[in-house]
Amino acid sequence: MVSHSIADTLNVPADHTFGILLRPEKHGVGDVLHNRTPKDFLRGKDRQRAILATVQQHLKRANYHHFSSLLEAFRHFDKNGDGKIDKEELKDACVTFGLNLDSNVLDLLVEYCDEDKDGLINFVEFANFLTWKDKMSIGKLEEKILTEECLLKPEEIVLKEEGGSEKTTKTLIKGNQTPDIYETSSSRIGASVTLPSSI
Repeated sequence: MVSHSIADTLNVPADHTFGILLRPEKHGVGDVLHNRTPKDFLRGKDRQRAILATVQQHLKRANYHHFSSLLEAFRHFDKNGDGKIDKEELKDACVTFGLNLDSNVLDLLVEYCDEDKDGLINFVEFANFLTWKDKMSIGKLEEKILTEECLLKPEEIVLKEEGGSEKTTKTLIKGNQTPDIYETSSSRIGASVTLPSSI
């Protein structure tokens, strides 16, 4: 009886994986680059914050290199033209830029950018958190279009620098997001300094 080498491989189930199955690493690229020891690997919330910061920087860089204006970048994300970016539109734009994000990271990104907590990213939130607005200012024509399309209110446009002619969107400031467990060196020094006794 002659053995046929290919015939044996035809009976493999559809979900069979060839090769070695590797388990996901317990550390990320950042842990390797920063030469962290296993006890210092980013986990939990710290890991989520690091991933979110990486995605945000990637999108900022992509917007800066692919679009000449803030409006053009926003319109690329806002596929249905309703003046807001929803989770699906953000996901599509991320895929366009080579970021295949899982649902949890996408939720975190929307939550981080969404200052007014309506579940959508408006133009001001987009300009503040997903682009380098200081490098992509608003021109006069763009300002007119933005206000006519109600993407931007006049009070949301500010001069980039005092006395300058370049305009940008108002700055949205995130609250202090560092966990309570972190201490600065100045707070530690101030905590240990005691005034001399007057007795």
